Amino acid sequence: MSGGKMIRKLLILLCLLTLMLNGCASEKTKQTAAQENDTEEDSGEKKIQIGLTVDSFVIERWIRDRDVFVATARELGAEVNVQDAGADTKEQISQIDYFIKKHMDVIVIIAKTAKHYLRLWSVPTMQESG
Repeated sequence: MSGGKMIRKLLILLCLLTLMLNGCASEKTKQTAAQENDTEEDSGEKKIQIGLTVDSFVIERWIRDRDVFVATARELGAEVNVQDAGADTKEQISQIDYFIKKHMDVIVIIAKTAKHYLRLWSVPTMQESG
């Protein structure tokens, strides 16, 4: 396994673990992460692109999780494109297709139900699209 693939997998794992374990981040943590991001210089390396699509932000928890996820990903040097589907399954599917076409390195889906999505994409299908 190449070093780049290993780093990507570790980044994904760290982001997901942070999201699960830190349902609530303190305001100070968020401010610190934002300040660190503002002061970091661009090293010229390609940043990992993460697409995050959420069913809706009606549930307060998803707002907190989004904030923690984005802050952690930025701390680790990734960029996150967050999309809100507004509780519309067709819109969320459209957002996922957009992320695939944009060749996002990682796509995170927070869906109301997975049954609509499982039959639409598979790893080989996404690999074929680049």
